[in-house]
Amino acid sequence: MWEDENSGLTIAAPTFNATKVYDGANTVATVAAGELTGVAEGDIVTVNATATYDNADVGNGKTITVSYTLSGADAGKYSAPAPTLLTTGEITAKALTIAVPAVASKEYDGTTTATVTAGALTGVVGSDTVTVSATGTFADANVGAGKTVAVAYTLAGAQAGNYTLANDTATADITAIAIVGAELGLTAPVIGEAPVTSSITGTGYTGTVNWTGTLDGDGKFQSGQVYTATVTLTPATGYTLTGLLENSFTNTSGGTVTNAVDSATVTVTFTTL
Repeated sequence: MWEDENSGLTIAAPTFNATKVYDGANTVATVAAGELTGVAEGDIVTVNATATYDNADVGNGKTITVSYTLSGADAGKYSAPAPTLLTTGEITAKALTIAVPAVASKEYDGTTTATVTAGALTGVVGSDTVTVSATGTFADANVGAGKTVAVAYTLAGAQAGNYTLANDTATADITAIAIVGAELGLTAPVIGEAPVTSSITGTGYTGTVNWTGTLDGDGKFQSGQVYTATVTLTPATGYTLTGLLENSFTNTSGGTVTNAVDSATVTVTFTTL
């Protein structure tokens, strides 16, 4: 119960909801004034109340000022009760919605980073300045189609603190890198030396080498023969043979190098003199 000594009126506590969702205004939507006492018998006086927050921004423990006005035939005989202050006000952040983000598929790079373009925001009040940016993270770095991407949003701008925006998920692909033919680095057969079953390493692949052809009685290369080195390629993680061009490998130490499109097998044929 509040009493204004100047007017002789007292008024009961007002009724209103001290909590609201941010709407860009500092007003309380609906306020019911308390019961007014002290009006002389026969006088016609009613009281109305309005309430305002100290500002329109999100916060707890905000000051709310309740102000009163009098009306009625005899209102002019009285002074309105003095404003009352409460410090229990709360304005909570407004939840925004956002259009579906655009997530770019990418070629395998060994990371989970995704490139995301945020959609358009909906729900920003009036002329408030609020922008959004987005980052994305693939569930893992492996090659795959329709992979889940976790999308995290960040709000910025003068009024960003008055809003919330839930994170999202989307899908995108991580595609394998096509192996490109390159120099094999095989040594041509040397007469009188034994073939070596070895391995080679290139960008995006490893290869095992096996030789065929007629060797001498000691298992060594001999003259006048045709020898073939068959290289079997194994793609490294994130790489694929799909897209490998025909006859795209070379060998500087000689030989005729062949490979079929998308094939894991490369042959190098040598003729010894």
